[in-house]
Amino acid sequence: MRAAPDFPLHDLDTRLATRDQLVAAFGPHTGLHQSWFSNLADAPGLLRARKQEGRSSSGKKQAWFCPVEVMHWLVHSRRKRGRPLDEDTGWRLLALHFSWAPAGQALPPPGSPLQPPPTRGGERIPLSR
Repeated sequence: MRAAPDFPLHDLDTRLATRDQLVAAFGPHTGLHQSWFSNLADAPGLLRARKQEGRSSSGKKQAWFCPVEVMHWLVHSRRKRGRPLDEDTGWRLLALHFSWAPAGQALPPPGSPLQPPPTRGGERIPLSR
């Protein structure tokens, strides 16, 4: 799997997502549901993707997650929850639901953390699993 993106601190608030946004983006394809966030010990990919902890519902401060890391976890073949998600669909969903994500041929410059996986002879090289 590619390395997680390292965003400058001033970009974090524009590149992170709440639980509701992640469920809206990935839920219909994977079965991702709010209940998956209730115990992050059972979902290590979500725990790694959490960049800012939230407080209880009475505190009204939500946790913030990196959508790219969540997508990487969702496309991983060893994930045991929900339905499988292929890598192409994961990138398409990111571009559809998050305005900063690359869409179609409008890819970020080489070396950008949001660049999709490299290709070899026109064939996409799968994420290492």
